[in-house]
Amino acid sequence: MPMQPWVQNYDPLGNVVLSTIVSAVPITMLFYLLAVRRMAAHWAAVWSFVTCVIVALAAFRMPPTMVAGAVAHGGVYAVVWIGWTLIAAVFVYDLTVETGHFETIKGSIGAITDDRRFQLLLIAFAFGAVLEGAGGGGAPVAVTASMMIGLGFRPLKRRWSA
Repeated sequence: MPMQPWVQNYDPLGNVVLSTIVSAVPITMLFYLLAVRRMAAHWAAVWSFVTCVIVALAAFRMPPTMVAGAVAHGGVYAVVWIGWTLIAAVFVYDLTVETGHFETIKGSIGAITDDRRFQLLLIAFAFGAVLEGAGGGGAPVAVTASMMIGLGFRPLKRRWSA
C-alpha cells in the first residue's frame, strides 16, 4: 500500500493567532525549562521533544506514522552530521598533533604578542573562525580551548550551581 502524502494545515484551529501560539508551545517549553526551571539541557530537550510530538499529533493532526518518520529522519540526520563533523575534527586535530604542526601553530600565536588579551582574540576569533568554516559543529571550541590551555590560560571557574 503506497503511502499517502500528508498536507499540513497551517491553521488547524481555525484561528491564526491561536494556531501560532499552539505551534510555539514546544520552543516556549524549552526556554521555560532551561531559564525558569533551570533543568539540565538534555532533559529540557527531551521534554520539549515530547511536547512537540503531542502538538503534532493533537493540534496539527499529523498521522503517527509520519511523526515516527520525521523523528527517525531527524535522528539519523543528526547522528550522521554530528558524527561526520566530529570524526573530521578529531582527525585533523590528531594529524596536526602527530606531525608537530599543532606546536608550531601554538608557538606562532604565542610569539606574535605577550598580551594575553590579543592571544585570546587571535585564537578564539581568528583561528576559531577558520575552524568553523572548515569543520563547524563545535570543533572550533574543542581545538581553540586546547590551544588556549596549552598557552597557559586557566579554565574559568564555575560560579553557579546547576
